[in-house]
Amino acid sequence: MKKILFVVCTHGDELAGHKLFQDYPYGQTDKVEWEVFVGNPEAVSFNTRFIETDLNRSFDARNPTSYEEKRAELIKLRLQQYDEVYDIHTTRSIHPSSWDDCIFINHSKPEILEACRYINAPHIIWNSDQEYAKRYLTYHHPFALTLEYQKTYDVYSDYERILADFENIIHQEMRLKKQKIIYEASRGVTQQERGIHGLEFEDFRYLTRLEKKQLELPANEDYVPVFVNQTETDADFYCFLTRKIKEI
Repeated sequence: MKKILFVVCTHGDELAGHKLFQDYPYGQTDKVEWEVFVGNPEAVSFNTRFIETDLNRSFDARNPTSYEEKRAELIKLRLQQYDEVYDIHTTRSIHPSSWDDCIFINHSKPEILEACRYINAPHIIWNSDQEYAKRYLTYHHPFALTLEYQKTYDVYSDYERILADFENIIHQEMRLKKQKIIYEASRGVTQQERGIHGLEFEDFRYLTRLEKKQLELPANEDYVPVFVNQTETDADFYCFLTRKIKEI
């Protein structure tokens, strides 16, 4: 029987994931045995993103000192007890309706892409920079996916989308088949670049030829921005760019 770990609340203020832990902490179907695990319980108790350092950036610390860095070392050991790992997130801020749920993968193995079919999100973003990926939880397991859900004003609506995918995964079936687009993570766009070029992006809206020229990107490639943030949300980065690879 396949053993699956669902990690929620890697960020302590992502409450939709915490409801999954409350409702379905562990169990099994005829195909899967699962556990839902709270990544950062201390941050959850204070309803804050993290205590000392962002846990979702703390998995490559050489000399762990912060609460989250030490927590990351314990989590890495726990991951090895499972065949598959799903790290569940909601976005940091509430995005417009154009923002779609998406899947982040650090390994593009066929079996991981096949597992993406259990998840309703239409976008798969592959982080091919393995050195950069070391900071994230999912790098430290050979079969791990990050599920990123758009945060809305209704936490129960967010939870329903998480629950639908959770049920597909534990029953190993996809009730609603959707075409998906695979992108490769490319680079960030700084707030400074935004100001210089007067850029106004929307998440998952393809860049125009002019915008690609301004950012010195190949004209024959398709790029979409993700995590478009105003300066008050992220003072350094306006967004991150991903390059379309193919559709599956």
